[in-house]
Amino acid sequence: MQHILKIIENDLKNLSKDEREEFRTAILSSFMKVTSGIDKKITSFEKRILETVGETKEKIDIFVALISKDEYYLYEDKFFPMIKNDESSLNDILSMNEKKYKDIYLSIPSNKISQYHGKILKGFITIKEEVFQIKFRLIFNSKYEDKVKKLYEIFNLNNLKWKTLLNPYLKKMFTLEIVEYDEVLLSILDGTEKIEIEKEDFKDIWHEDILLCWNIKGKEVLGEGIIRPTKDRIHLENILNFSSNRNIYICPIEDCNIYLVEKIGQEQIMIISEDKKNIIWKIWEIQEVEEEKLIKLKFKSFNNKMELHFINKLKLEKDLRIRTVSELERILNSFPIFRKYFTFVTTVVTEKEEDFIGYEVNSFILDEFRLKGYQKVLKIKFKNLREDEFTNDILSFVISEIQIYFPEYKCIGELI
Repeated sequence: MQHILKIIENDLKNLSKDEREEFRTAILSSFMKVTSGIDKKITSFEKRILETVGETKEKIDIFVALISKDEYYLYEDKFFPMIKNDESSLNDILSMNEKKYKDIYLSIPSNKISQYHGKILKGFITIKEEVFQIKFRLIFNSKYEDKVKKLYEIFNLNNLKWKTLLNPYLKKMFTLEIVEYDEVLLSILDGTEKIEIEKEDFKDIWHEDILLCWNIKGKEVLGEGIIRPTKDRIHLENILNFSSNRNIYICPIEDCNIYLVEKIGQEQIMIISEDKKNIIWKIWEIQEVEEEKLIKLKFKSFNNKMELHFINKLKLEKDLRIRTVSELERILNSFPIFRKYFTFVTTVVTEKEEDFIGYEVNSFILDEFRLKGYQKVLKIKFKNLREDEFTNDILSFVISEIQIYFPEYKCIGELI
């Protein structure tokens, strides 16, 4: 190699300036082609390995979207309301113990939620030109959080690794509860009444007639029960048949202990429980979504999809702990939404308990560290790239996800 270099150097001395420049250009062009070819081979090699590593893994990316009721028909094949929509009449609502009128979404930063929870709003009901006053209380709708907790339980039952759900709308879903009305309404409501709510303070943030949806479809299926004796007791083995069991998961059932959920081949799921009768099983099926079809949505859609690099994907497939700052940074940057809102700066470990401007997304996860109390705090510092109503939610999401990798620390985020 040294001999070749000397020949090149000697030849360069005899070249004119223009010839040397042409030589450099030719060499650079050849070098770029060589490096490009090497990069393509490396990428192809990594892809083949990753396909081998994850060939049995299912695509579990959860998408959420806030969709107006008028446009829901355009997305109903992939998105389903997190909570079933109740279209009860006002007369029926007033006859119920919980007089919940409708759900609304407030487009506010999550750290301002407390300012609106419990707020009283005036309204007016017009019936045949006669006007009646009615009052509503704005309350946070916790049923959406209950659904996320159920999803976590389904992950556990089906032996899946939990991925934090990114749903910036969840904390901002409110219910209008009727707290005061004229009882004469019960005898004159006929379904033609008009209801108006005074919402001047909510002019730019109030959104109604919407559905908070995700790409999870609930179903019910009946299994074929076969009594199977074991050493200590009789268990029931249920076999559920599908055209494909991909992205289909079993829901827990109250008063029924499920000992095992296992997929058999590509078309069956086996469930072993203690119940001695056939059960109608509830399942959740995660739909695969094409993101480009969501561009026309009025409200932005979100997902917890990760774009993993080669090394990080191998580590996560093996469930290895993330321990270095560079690994932590790569995990953060694997979320496209993180890269849009923040850049990672540094981490600081301290024993001082500090307030976190966000909130715990995975508050339903209980482990020994959370129960006993954290000994140290891992503060992750970010530079803010974008400030809007979702900034605090995105920060809370990434910190809650990192908390899974560092369970022994109390993870908090700080914007600098």
